[in-house]
Amino acid sequence: MAILHGLRPRFRPGAAFGPSVEGLPPDVQTAYAEARSCMSVSAYTAAELICRKILMHKGVEKGAAEGETLASYLSHLEKSGYVTPPMKAWVDLIRRHGTAHPPRPSASDAA
Repeated sequence: MAILHGLRPRFRPGAAFGPSVEGLPPDVQTAYAEARSCMSVSAYTAAELICRKILMHKGVEKGAAEGETLASYLSHLEKSGYVTPPMKAWVDLIRRHGTAHPPRPSASDAA
């Protein structure tokens, strides 16, 4: 379906954002596919929330205590070597957004 946005048409849903990743556990694959779909329709806050959930899930799976904060899960993943230097910038961005109260919706999320 084409939607006129300004002077150029935009198609919804768009192409999936980012690369396909092989070999993910089924639950992570499902969540990652959902995040990619959210990005394709400019639902950036929803995509970020799903990615936070993936990181929190992975933190617990890699030994962090359940019921902790997003920041503590990310710190655990970093200290355990699961966050590599090339990943640090985007993980820090998710950490900053995750500790903002309340989460700020983007303009594209306004309905």
